[in-house]
Amino acid sequence: MKKLSILVLFVLLSTTQTFAGNRYYYYLQNDYHNQKELYGTLFSPKTNTMDELFLWCCDCIMFYAKTFNVSYEFMNLVLFVFLQPTIILILLILYIRERIKRTRQGLYLK
Repeated sequence: MKKLSILVLFVLLSTTQTFAGNRYYYYLQNDYHNQKELYGTLFSPKTNTMDELFLWCCDCIMFYAKTFNVSYEFMNLVLFVFLQPTIILILLILYIRERIKRTRQGLYLK
């Protein structure tokens, strides 16, 4: 099972490098030079619809992909396949631990 998961991870990582040369393949609206410009547009009056918010998020991913010198696809993979589920699991574990602790102390009524 461990070998299979390593193989799947290797395949995913190797396929993401195919678009590394074309970092602006998706939705790049602006070429931001620093974080101040990037986050300044989030709070500007022009970012007021969901489409514009989505495009800003894509710009944000591309900005950090360019900063770390990786592809958009690799940054997307790291964020939404590894980082987000890890954070969700950590929060779930913390919630369960707190629930057990409070139940033992008699703070929750059934």
